[in-house]
Amino acid sequence: MNYAKTLSGLSEDSTMLKIMDRSQDIGPVYQQMKNRWNKEMFERNPTPAYNKKGEYVGTNLDMASVLNTLAEKQAVINFPEYTSKKPKNRNENEWIISNENRHGKVLGLIGKKDAFSFSVKIEDQNVFDMETNETGKYRNFLITDLDGKFYQGSKTIEVPGYGDIVDFIDEHDMALRDYDQNTDNGSKVVRFENFVQPNLWQAFYSGDFFKTKTLERRLNEESKYHRNVANRIKGRLGEEGEIEKVDYQKPCPGRKVDTIPKKIQTLQVEADTSDFVGTYPTIEPTLKGFQEATKKANEISYSILPRLRFNTRAVEMAFFENGGNGELNPGWPVPQTEMGYKQKGKRIEWNRMAINDDFVLRYRTWERTERVSPNSP
Repeated sequence: MNYAKTLSGLSEDSTMLKIMDRSQDIGPVYQQMKNRWNKEMFERNPTPAYNKKGEYVGTNLDMASVLNTLAEKQAVINFPEYTSKKPKNRNENEWIISNENRHGKVLGLIGKKDAFSFSVKIEDQNVFDMETNETGKYRNFLITDLDGKFYQGSKTIEVPGYGDIVDFIDEHDMALRDYDQNTDNGSKVVRFENFVQPNLWQAFYSGDFFKTKTLERRLNEESKYHRNVANRIKGRLGEEGEIEKVDYQKPCPGRKVDTIPKKIQTLQVEADTSDFVGTYPTIEPTLKGFQEATKKANEISYSILPRLRFNTRAVEMAFFENGGNGELNPGWPVPQTEMGYKQKGKRIEWNRMAINDDFVLRYRTWERTERVSPNSP
């Protein structure tokens, strides 16, 4: 059977060949794949949505698409209705100026690997550091809970008077009217009904999705490589007295909080390919080499991978919410899905879509346990 060209041509695809080759610089590949998912919201044609009473409740534009655009611009956003349900970890050196209108520059997007939880990293200007006498601290704000439903107050965002964004919002009549009446600074407030557009499930059957999933696997391996190199150099230089400690990025310290177990349904998706080829560039066992390896590992782990996963998990959530049983028809020829597949020597059953001998997509619905706040629904 002849499949869609984006799938059948993966073996000769130039981007896939670079992903599979460790000697290739992954930076340009990451930029290319990120841009493929960063569908400009300006290309969309959102329409107003009203409830049964004729009251305006937002538009059919999904929030994930808008966040991709805002993250690319490093735009400033405000959460006028955001309410944290988690216990606070108080830092004596920080002053939270206000728990309302949390705002700042968008620094990153994060999709949780094992749940449908999405968040945005912003430079929160509501946090004042009394040691540095400056405002602005990295904070992650949940957009969706573990099940992909909007987090409390997260479906409403406000953006400053950026010309192109304001023009787009005005053109499609997207701004909330009650906020419009109370703002005279040019900002716009938009409320979203969908985090991801429902028809995004079709991208599950695309070559871009498979390439991005393979790129995630490559980046995981490359991050571990650089972390191991940094540890080996640290051991050597530590013995020679040239280095004392590793300054890895670590979570902010805080008090231990009580949590309870909660079972969730989620989707696990893996891209199977032939082995990667080539070797990563050699890193000199010097202090400079240590710093470069540490920086590279941190960049991949805390910036590049989360941004890619934000988009692949959005696709997987749309697929999951539409059944995700292998019987969906995207409208173009795709390989038949094999149900109940087991890897050699394993007991877990998967759904398996084999594009060819070298490229296979495995996925399964499964129930797992997360630790959550007692206040979580």
